[in-house]
Amino acid sequence: AAGALAALDAVRLACSEVADHADGDSAAGCRQMIGNVWEWTESPFYPFPGYTIDFPYKEYSAPWFGYRKVLKGGSWATRPRFAYTTQRNYFPPERNDVYAGFRTCAID
Repeated sequence: AAGALAALDAVRLACSEVADHADGDSAAGCRQMIGNVWEWTESPFYPFPGYTIDFPYKEYSAPWFGYRKVLKGGSWATRPRFAYTTQRNYFPPERNDVYAGFRTCAID
């Protein structure tokens, strides 16, 4: 329930109901497309066309082009100004502090 608390490594975090953020619903009515966990994709992490490598991204992202998978969106721990559907990042899958997950779907 909204207002309940979750425990994570002895840190208590406020929870919210899925319907509490209806302004983030997609046109198809899908909810919570960003903000719970970073979404793993199968896409390799490469720069977008026209990208130029400059500080700080030269050291931050360029070494990982082609070696990591793309994460999309953001998690509950991402600052709201950085959590949006086109946000991309990358992390190695063995990291357990990025709050990443994946989406499932049913195909008829």
